[in-house]
Amino acid sequence: MSSTRDDFDFMERAGRGASSVVFKARRKADGKVYCVKEIDMSAVVPEEEEQALREVQLLASFEHPYVIRYYDSFLDDEILHIVMEWAEHGTLADRLKATGAFVLYIYIYVSVRICMYTGKYTYIWIYHHLRI
Repeated sequence: MSSTRDDFDFMERAGRGASSVVFKARRKADGKVYCVKEIDMSAVVPEEEEQALREVQLLASFEHPYVIRYYDSFLDDEILHIVMEWAEHGTLADRLKATGAFVLYIYIYVSVRICMYTGKYTYIWIYHHLRI
């Protein structure tokens, strides 16, 4: 399913990263709610561009009931959009922050960043993509 930004009604901003913004959005065609991550590819350095493309490949390779599902990705006006399942009850990262497990959250976050930076993806990376 190849999409464009016009195929969605953007409902609210759900989060923000160093080079991305995440939205809760409803697809007009099916009325379902999705998570849409936008990355401005014109504003990233080549390493970050490569990282974003690796993220798409990694998400597309997973299919498990506890991993946030990847649906689509598309480039629209130099913005990479990654369409994923909307986790109504949050992710493992959200739960760790909410329960006060801040030290564990920081440990996992730093580990994930190291994996993403080095390109050595491991299953620890998916904690942002785990459904609860």
